[in-house]
Amino acid sequence: MSVIVKFLGTAQDGGIPQIGCKCEMCSDIKAGKRKEILQAAIGIENTETGNRYMIEATPSFSKQYQSFIADKNGKLDGIFLTHAHMGHYTGLMYLGKEALNSKEIKVYVSRKMAEFLKNNAPWSQLVKLKNIELVEFENGKELVLDNDIRIIPVEVPHRNEFADTHGFIVKGKKSFFFVPDIDSWEGFENQLNDIFKQCDYLAVDATFYTKEEIGNLRGRNFKEIPHPTVEETIKFIEKNKWNLKDKKVILTHFNHTNLLFTDKELKEKVEKIGIVISEDEMEITL
Repeated sequence: MSVIVKFLGTAQDGGIPQIGCKCEMCSDIKAGKRKEILQAAIGIENTETGNRYMIEATPSFSKQYQSFIADKNGKLDGIFLTHAHMGHYTGLMYLGKEALNSKEIKVYVSRKMAEFLKNNAPWSQLVKLKNIELVEFENGKELVLDNDIRIIPVEVPHRNEFADTHGFIVKGKKSFFFVPDIDSWEGFENQLNDIFKQCDYLAVDATFYTKEEIGNLRGRNFKEIPHPTVEETIKFIEKNKWNLKDKKVILTHFNHTNLLFTDKELKEKVEKIGIVISEDEMEITL
């Protein structure tokens, strides 16, 4: 069995270019100098059975479905959701009768996320009309998918206005951890070190390179939208003496202000450490 993990998008919830923005990154994309970057999501494909799963249903779900499912004449066997922020679940709207009109696609969610979807329109209509079938998971309890692909939900601290937040460990012959959103590594250090020991790849929240970037976001306060910065992630790796020769830390969920897009020296510095900067359509074989 071979399991392929594909990065279907690597941007923060608003995508890149972001609405109303005239920064260098967004301007270059609008001018055709760079490619659009879709919201962070991954696809999981079992090459033996042909079954395919997605983690996240982003606002760019239609494009991501087209590139990962439709172009291979396949079907979508399930969607895992991390949490109830706009960039991570609102793509479910494309499963409704106005668009795909899907038939009982399994959507794997926590109990709190299931309650949110069942009790709030328009998502409740997807449940009522059986466009989706909600499958509840438990934190830390392994789910076995087709032909022994295993997924373990890991609850993480994040701004939980509507539900809770999870990352996912995906296990094939190798293991891959995906956590696109978390408030901080502080308080999660022991779990993260344990995950590093058991996983070959860790795709982690890299929304901002530094906290100072937030000053460019029309007066936003970093306390309102906390994330571990790339600087903090590098310090964590160095402090805990992670060996990145045999294992890979992959950065994802980038805001359009992230300095890795515009500072070539910083990008080279990060890559020299052994950290991978994810890109849309990048693939990993587990």
